[in-house]
Amino acid sequence: MIRRPPRSTPLYSSAASDVYKRQLWSCAPPRHFTVFDPELPISLFPDDSIQNSLHPLSELSGAQEASISNTYWNEGKGLAVYNIDRFSTDHRARQRFNTLVQMSEIPLKANIARPHSVSDEFMTGCGYSEFGGDACMIIARYDEFVLSFVAYIDREMTVERFQRIATYIDEEMTQLMEKES
Repeated sequence: MIRRPPRSTPLYSSAASDVYKRQLWSCAPPRHFTVFDPELPISLFPDDSIQNSLHPLSELSGAQEASISNTYWNEGKGLAVYNIDRFSTDHRARQRFNTLVQMSEIPLKANIARPHSVSDEFMTGCGYSEFGGDACMIIARYDEFVLSFVAYIDREMTVERFQRIATYIDEEMTQLMEKES
């Protein structure tokens, strides 16, 4: 059964109409790119790196579509994981972003030093990972997209190299999102 506002309520200001408009605006818009497009160039990583391209993630965690890429260096001792999720609504993307931030064992801080970014939320941090060693992480949200990137820090994957990758990710997503405007 569909609930309708009382007849005495004008249509243009009805509660049902307002809810409908909010639902309409909270849907993800069509995009000219997918979660498989914002690849990370192998040149950003240490020289001996082996990278698999973005491929579908087996568990979507509520996402409409999801991709993942792993990069290895130092004979497999170094690892970076890049994940991109696209959600059907902004609300679901915000929920996923917040969940990832809460689950992170690495202390994260809001990163506001991105003057040209279109990200809605962008957090970075470095610290000790229970999976062994120091790691740096990014969690970012661009409308309905949520990205995470984590790299284990060693002599080849330095914090400076990680920061260059973080900048690249933000610039690439900003460019893709701006093409939509």
